[in-house]
Amino acid sequence: MSEAIALDHVSVGYGRGPVLADVSFAVQDGEFVAVAGRSGTGKTTLLRAIAGLIQPEAGSVRVLGGAPAEARRAKRIGLVAQDALLHPWLTVLANVELPLQVNEDGDSGGALPPREWVERVGLTSAISRYPHELSGGMRQRVALARALVTGPDLLLMDEPLAALDELTREELRGEIVALWSASRCAVVYVTHDLDEAVLLADRVLVLGGHPGHVTGEVAVDVARPRPLRLTREPQLVLAAESVRQLLP
Repeated sequence: MSEAIALDHVSVGYGRGPVLADVSFAVQDGEFVAVAGRSGTGKTTLLRAIAGLIQPEAGSVRVLGGAPAEARRAKRIGLVAQDALLHPWLTVLANVELPLQVNEDGDSGGALPPREWVERVGLTSAISRYPHELSGGMRQRVALARALVTGPDLLLMDEPLAALDELTREELRGEIVALWSASRCAVVYVTHDLDEAVLLADRVLVLGGHPGHVTGEVAVDVARPRPLRLTREPQLVLAAESVRQLLP
C-alpha cells in the first residue's frame, strides 16, 4: 500500500508565530484518518497545508506522490468544509456538476455522473431545488456529492457535521462511511468531537499545544459496520478515552 499523504517535519505560521510545529505523519491509500484536538491547535491549518492552499515555513508535504497543488489541479483532492459553501444561484444538480466544468483539463474519467452522486446522497427528489430550499443536512449532502464527483483519490473534510443537530449528524456519519467504503479514497477528517473521530476513523491523530503538534495517535481496531453511537461498543468507548488522554 502506498502513501496518499506524507508530512515531514512541517511547520506553518501566519506571521504572528507558528500555528503548527514539527508535524510528521503519513496516511495510506484508502485509509480513513481523523484529526482531533481542542480549538486553536491548528487542525484547519493542517488540512489547508495538505490541500496546498498554504505553504509550510519548514518541512515538506507530499500528496499522492507529488506536490499538493498538482493533485488539486488534477482534481484528485475533494474538499468538504463546515459550511457547505454552495452557490445560491445554482440548483443541487448544478452545484454538484460545477467541479467538472471548472478547469476541464482535470482527469475525472473514473468518476460517476453527477446525477448518480445526487442519488447516492439521497437527494434525488431535491435535484432541482436551490440551496435556500434545503436543510443544513441536505446542503452538506450536496457538498459531499460535489467533493466526490471528480472521483478524488483523497477527501479532506473540515468538521463537516459540526453545525448540525445530533440526529442529523448520526445519519450523515453513516452516509460518509458508506460513500468512503464505495470509493476507497483516502480521507482526512478534522473534528473536535472525540466520539465522532473513533466512530468514523481507522486511526485518530491528536493535535495539541500552541503551536500545534501531534501528541499521539490511537488505532481504532473495531470491525465495520460500526454503531452510530459510541455507547453500544465498549471497544469504541475505550478508544475515545485513549484519545482523550492524549489531549494536553
